[in-house]
Amino acid sequence: MTMDERAVTPAALTFYFDLEAGDFLRVQELLTRESLAPRIIRLLPIVFVAIAAGVLLLAWPPSAGVAVPVVSGAVILLFSSYVFAPWQRARAIRKLIVSSPLYQHELRYEFSADGLRSISPVSTTDYRWEGFLRARETRDFFLLYVAAGRAVFLPKSAVRSPADAQALRTLVAGSMARLGRPFVIDDPEVKESR
Repeated sequence: MTMDERAVTPAALTFYFDLEAGDFLRVQELLTRESLAPRIIRLLPIVFVAIAAGVLLLAWPPSAGVAVPVVSGAVILLFSSYVFAPWQRARAIRKLIVSSPLYQHELRYEFSADGLRSISPVSTTDYRWEGFLRARETRDFFLLYVAAGRAVFLPKSAVRSPADAQALRTLVAGSMARLGRPFVIDDPEVKESR
């Protein structure tokens, strides 16, 4: 897209960016931290140890000879999958972003009084404000939640100026307030200036 085409875009606020695997991973971490899953995941090592201890106590003395090695192997396998899961997820996301034609192009987000339009050379998606459950601004992103644990995001690196950031903030806050839905600002710098 040329600079001339950008200048005539009719949307109220337009932002351009390339989807980076690092940004996508950081947003996924934010979304995961908000859900119940991290609390459960933190308990998994305790569960693994409890299961192993219980089996060892039940199989003691080791008369069958097979129960202890099999259960121990299973616990080690489960624990190692728990330890390597974040690495595997990051690898899968990087592979998706590198291989999918959907993410190989510059994205354009157009924010207006009606909602958000996401445009790339291979797709266009329209989101009305009524489709967002809540909104959140962090130090690095604007997030618009479409479901629990799922959000459309705009990296702040795509926002050209503080005036554009404030205009977007005002549009999102007003649109969410009109619907009686929350817009939370978690960016310390923005909180201080308000």
